[in-house]
Amino acid sequence: MSSRKLEHSKPNGKVAYIQRAECDRYVRQNTIRTIEEINQEAAQRIKKGGRSW
Repeated sequence: MSSRKLEHSKPNGKVAYIQRAECDRYVRQNTIRTIEEINQEAAQRIKKGGRSW
């Protein structure tokens, strides 16, 4: 929140409120792929003969 990447409000100055939709958007944008997902993507790119990463 301090880097202002997540919209929030502090109506009384202490408790931060975040809208659920904003929280979900932030989480979806900042997910980390598992090793299995990375390996699957690499296998698919190799099958396609993909040279662009």
